[in-house]
Amino acid sequence: MVVRRQFTHNGIEEFKHLLSKEVWNDVYNCLDVNSFLEAFLGAFLHCFNIAFPYKRVNLRARSNKRWLSKELIVPSKRMQTLNNPKRTFTLTRVYKKVLREAKKRGNGRYVVESMDRMKAMWRLINREIGKAPENDEKLELRIGNKLISNPNEITDN
Repeated sequence: MVVRRQFTHNGIEEFKHLLSKEVWNDVYNCLDVNSFLEAFLGAFLHCFNIAFPYKRVNLRARSNKRWLSKELIVPSKRMQTLNNPKRTFTLTRVYKKVLREAKKRGNGRYVVESMDRMKAMWRLINREIGKAPENDEKLELRIGNKLISNPNEITDN
């Protein structure tokens, strides 16, 4: 769980509305640049915090990336903190190669260990192109003691 701001269309509209209703006289009456910036920033952040409050958000589990381990995540976070661009560039190239190899091995293992290799391969392909899997669950409707599983009969009731 992380805390972050969510920038929705409604939030943006509310932010625009709050800014239009804000009284800017305190900002215009400032003589000093620093006090002008402080007054502007105060009014702006007040509207911003009302329109885009921090909310707790659950992160999605990485169920489709079984090959991504903690040993691969830690170096990524470490590289983000580096300030040396030349060293970061070199480490990024190496890291990308390691990730690519880990992904190949993980996906290969997934296909080899599955019972239906062709189906596993198509699941991988669809996951990579972002196509959601179709729901193969059977629909059932219980009315009283009667159980209906035919989709045409379900829609008629």
